[in-house]
Amino acid sequence: METEKTGAAVELARGVYWVGAIDWNGRDFHGFAIPDGTTYNSYLITGEKTALIDTVKTPFAGEMLGRISQVIDPSKLDYIVVNHMELDHTGSLAELKKVTDAKIFITRRGVDILNGYFRDSGSENWNLEIVKTGDELDLGGKTLMFLEATMLHWPDSMETFLKEDRILFSNDGFGQHVATSKRYDFEAGDALPYAAEYYANILMPFHMPLLRFLGLLDKLGIEPLQIAPSHGIIWKQDLKKILDAYRAWANGEVKEKVLVIYDTMWGSTEIMANEIAEAVRADGVEVKLLNLRKNSRSHIMKEMLDAAAFAVGSPTLN
Repeated sequence: METEKTGAAVELARGVYWVGAIDWNGRDFHGFAIPDGTTYNSYLITGEKTALIDTVKTPFAGEMLGRISQVIDPSKLDYIVVNHMELDHTGSLAELKKVTDAKIFITRRGVDILNGYFRDSGSENWNLEIVKTGDELDLGGKTLMFLEATMLHWPDSMETFLKEDRILFSNDGFGQHVATSKRYDFEAGDALPYAAEYYANILMPFHMPLLRFLGLLDKLGIEPLQIAPSHGIIWKQDLKKILDAYRAWANGEVKEKVLVIYDTMWGSTEIMANEIAEAVRADGVEVKLLNLRKNSRSHIMKEMLDAAAFAVGSPTLN
């Protein structure tokens, strides 16, 4: 499958489409450096009824609506699934609601956040249905199962599983910040470094909720054929690689690697940092020297993900 046409909706399976947006020029995401941009992934599922899973960041509403329009008239949309209320996922919700009276499926914790963001747009009068783990939505030939994913990475977060096609719409789980015209892992090259940086900066504090969620998938016998996150590429060929990586990261697996992280005013702390790094290297252990002012915090967090130890040096002027 080739997905080079950047303006087109992309069919992931029969009746399942990526209709999101590509942010080629985004460089900062809540203080997370994203030098290669990002995507805001929205997915349209068409059975006898139609459902949209998540929207996109506000400035990209027109791009999303244009892609939806290639498949259906947006006014004919029946349902909207809100996996997570953060505005990079829901920023276009009010714009979408201007053209459709689609019913919204959301977790209980998401309702207060929804009204906090969209009360002025009339959200208190929107048609909502609160869902929990195991609830299903029958679209006629397509069945969505809802899976609460509390604190991955907000209290309201959930993921949605399309049973017939075995696609897990994983929201922030398994995501990466990279802008590309390709939609799949096997087209875009190795996405694991992007996934590692994303995990380290967004999900690393939530390793216990992640392990519980992975356990839930096992308990329910959910074995996806595709994992479709809200940012970056869709995992299909490298499913085992990304699932194994997430389990390793969540379990805190590390390798023989030492980081020396420092800042320096007149160079004295840098001299000490270099001496420490050289001693580690001489002992045959991988070491990386990272100046805080010359490396992004996002990159340093990624390097910490699999490091067994790190030393931090600070000048007396701080």
